[in-house]
Amino acid sequence: MTHFISFSEEVAVKQEAAREAWRARKVQVLVEDDEIPPGHELALPLENLVNYLETIEVPTQVIIDLDVYRVKLRKRVSREEYREILEGLRRLSWARWDRRSRAILVDRTHTSAPEEEEIEVEEIVVTPKGVKT
Repeated sequence: MTHFISFSEEVAVKQEAAREAWRARKVQVLVEDDEIPPGHELALPLENLVNYLETIEVPTQVIIDLDVYRVKLRKRVSREEYREILEGLRRLSWARWDRRSRAILVDRTHTSAPEEEEIEVEEIVVTPKGVKT
């Protein structure tokens, strides 16, 4: 006997499978704003952060914001584990706890050194007062 399902049922099944695959990922990456602000340069590539987070046991969520990565731990950890994670993140870039976003903020960018301005100099010819050219 053949059982047919409607299109909406098929979509629901596929959505649930996608949700389960997303939840199963150890490091989830969400993008809010991945632009680098003017006068800044990338200090920590996303790949380096993800590689570090893959090495720890705790599942995490990384939200890319303008100049920081917000790293949220998806599982409770002890204070010792938290300190180890924070120190590991600080080895990559400056990291600190943000109470408002309830996440560890890891600097993504830093201010770039101002480019030296090249000044064009016109050739100036100095002649004695009495000489006409």
